[in-house]
Amino acid sequence: MKDKPVILVVDDITQNNELLEAYLEPQGYEIIKAVSGEEALQKLANNKIDLILLDVMMPGMDGFEVTRRIRQDPKTKLMPIILVTALKETEDRIKGIQAGCDDYISKPFNKMELLARVQSLLKVKAYNDLMSNYRTELESEVVNMTASLKQSNAVLDEHIARFSAVINSPDDILIFSLNREYRYTSFNEPHRKAMKKQWQVDIQIGMSYPECITNPELKTAAISSITRVLGGEHFIEAQYQPVLAVWWEFNWNPIRNKGKVIGLSVFVKDITERRRSQELARGIRREF
Repeated sequence: MKDKPVILVVDDITQNNELLEAYLEPQGYEIIKAVSGEEALQKLANNKIDLILLDVMMPGMDGFEVTRRIRQDPKTKLMPIILVTALKETEDRIKGIQAGCDDYISKPFNKMELLARVQSLLKVKAYNDLMSNYRTELESEVVNMTASLKQSNAVLDEHIARFSAVINSPDDILIFSLNREYRYTSFNEPHRKAMKKQWQVDIQIGMSYPECITNPELKTAAISSITRVLGGEHFIEAQYQPVLAVWWEFNWNPIRNKGKVIGLSVFVKDITERRRSQELARGIRREF
């Protein structure tokens, strides 16, 4: 609710509008007046109104019709409306409720009753405005997050396409990529075969890479390496796989989108022969 709520008073008798203004203005409300249903709709369209005090019995467009038109407009369908009328028949009150009014007050009205009803509906209006703004903010946040996710997925797809280009690379090159949840987004056939031979797991897109590793020490080492690369670090490390009796060289690479790491790619090379040659060379040097 604004610092000074705006109330539209509508009555074809000018003196009635002036009486309402005399009651409401000293309470801190800004008053806008209209003397017909048509003028009321025009004033509503051109001003930020918080509540309407609307006379029922007016020539031309009566208060019931004005209420129906306000409720049909998505922009004003929640506008608080108090019908002010001399009609006291139950049938007329039901007609007003069916048209969509929020409350009724009968002429001649009590000043304190009028102020209480106005204050009550303005509180409801303030709550509805708060919820509407909150919903708008949430919808905007969802749109932004969706756009960001689509962009991240596009970048990830681009990297996956690059991996697909080398999917038939030599058997000693293993290639795979993971997202930030450590789950596979791509892999080549040599990596799939190595994982099946080493851990008896037929890997699939979406599976967790660490969960495929049954050796606790190697699983811990894998999680440590993934954590490093998701932190933005690029590095190369060697690791011995006892089940296969193979030395692997892991080349860890972060995948970035606008400076943010959204995943990682890994190139793994069999360096067993290199390690054996190095060990042999070190043994020869020790002999001499």
